[in-house]
Amino acid sequence: MRIRNGWVYGPDGRFQVQDLCLDPASGRFSAESWDGQEWDASGCYLIPGLTDLHFHGCAGADFCDATPEALERLASFEAACGVTNICPASMTLPEERLAAVYRNAAACRKGAEARCQAGRRCQAGAQLVGIYMEGPFFSPQKAGSQNPAWMQNPDAAMVHRLQEAAGGLLRQVAVAPELPGSLAFIQKLKEEFRISLGHSNATYEQAMAAFAAGATQVTHLYNAMNPMTHRAPGLVGAALDREDGWVELIGDGIHVAAPMIRNTFKMFGKDRIILISDSLRAAGMPDGLYELGGQTIQKRGSRAVLDGADTLAGSVSTLLDCLRFVVREAGIPLDAAVQCAAVNPVRSLGLEAELGSLTPGKRARLVCLDEQLNLRAVWLEDGWVPRVGGEVEFG
Repeated sequence: MRIRNGWVYGPDGRFQVQDLCLDPASGRFSAESWDGQEWDASGCYLIPGLTDLHFHGCAGADFCDATPEALERLASFEAACGVTNICPASMTLPEERLAAVYRNAAACRKGAEARCQAGRRCQAGAQLVGIYMEGPFFSPQKAGSQNPAWMQNPDAAMVHRLQEAAGGLLRQVAVAPELPGSLAFIQKLKEEFRISLGHSNATYEQAMAAFAAGATQVTHLYNAMNPMTHRAPGLVGAALDREDGWVELIGDGIHVAAPMIRNTFKMFGKDRIILISDSLRAAGMPDGLYELGGQTIQKRGSRAVLDGADTLAGSVSTLLDCLRFVVREAGIPLDAAVQCAAVNPVRSLGLEAELGSLTPGKRARLVCLDEQLNLRAVWLEDGWVPRVGGEVEFG
């Protein structure tokens, strides 16, 4: 198949009008078209499928529901919204409940691989590319919407047990660096997992020690951590003092204001920022009460808070919503926003050999946006994905 005349996001991070070819038989981008089919994408942007490496749920389902139906619902909804690769986050829960969540993910991934080997379509929805362990190694003082009743000090043996339950899917582990044993924990796990710092009351010195020990990421920058001030730079200041590593940024405009999003790009640069949604099961759902990690949250319009409080509890936006917000409201160039939502997450997860660009040989996961950044179509390896609320609008 050849898609003609679109503004194609290139490996150099720039848009250029050119044709794009895909081979449905192999599910990969190719150097030329094989089947003679052509689609006209004039005036549209063609970008790699987005990767959300930190979200909890959507469409009424949550990763921690630990059922095949919930994961299928997540994957279908996300793909229809332009997110072709997902790394859902678990919540602060007891080990036995986390193990059940991870076993479910491993079984669903194994089932998808079996369907693919049998010659059936293996990507009916977004691909599960990893698991983000968000909790329970957090500070109760910065719990946010995590349940402090189940928080504990870092335990590397517990992580290894959960990785066995996950069948190797666990890729990211978050920890508050000020907790007892955190530095030894980071040093022990840094070669196996990406260690992210978050839900933390850490001082600048404690955070810098954690980075030196091997942490390389910050969990939803600014949220659930001390603010950076002129006398107490904290975790934010420590991350800024580093010249490497990633910082996650919730781009919904609720968790971080547009001017601060703009200033974050100035401070950290597009090469270090990962846009995330941190979305909940309430995303794509009407206002009302929902469950998150054993607690009740309330969705009111574009905000979700712990019921009876004003504590933010994740977002109700998709990652594509976040991309649009940072471009339209924060003034971030589209090519920079695409890098932070489609390229940097893939690099952080170590999957750049297969994903994150539209070059020949990479897996064919493609999003088409019109000039107003409205979603026109999503291609997932061997076919179009129906959009939420309607069929494919393309061609």
